[in-house]
Amino acid sequence: MFWEFINFAHSEIFAIGAFVGVEILIALNATGVLARATVLESYGWLVLAILAGMAAAGTMAVIVERIAYRPLRNAPRLVPLISAVGVSFFLQDAIRLTESLTTGQFYRVFPSFGNFDSLVPLYNFAMGANRH
Repeated sequence: MFWEFINFAHSEIFAIGAFVGVEILIALNATGVLARATVLESYGWLVLAILAGMAAAGTMAVIVERIAYRPLRNAPRLVPLISAVGVSFFLQDAIRLTESLTTGQFYRVFPSFGNFDSLVPLYNFAMGANRH
């Protein structure tokens, strides 16, 4: 029963999507696109980065399933479990290696960019009683 399989690499696949989205926003900020954008345009770029991250995570999930899990469908239950742990370690180290080579940072600190640091008031209301 392969559908009872525990995939220990889920978090790494989600992390790949997050890193792709953040790297897109960093590139947009470095080129000055976010600095020139209005608040609405900035959130449009944010949606684009989220969609790109989702596409990257989905693509990575398909690749992992085809390479590491599909060939093990008829294997004993322990074999796919060991494969899942191995894929998890591999993806963690691949993310660290990529970040170390491209940015020189082992850990990525979320940067601040553009209009995302500004407060966007949705509603203004007074708290408490005003007695005169």
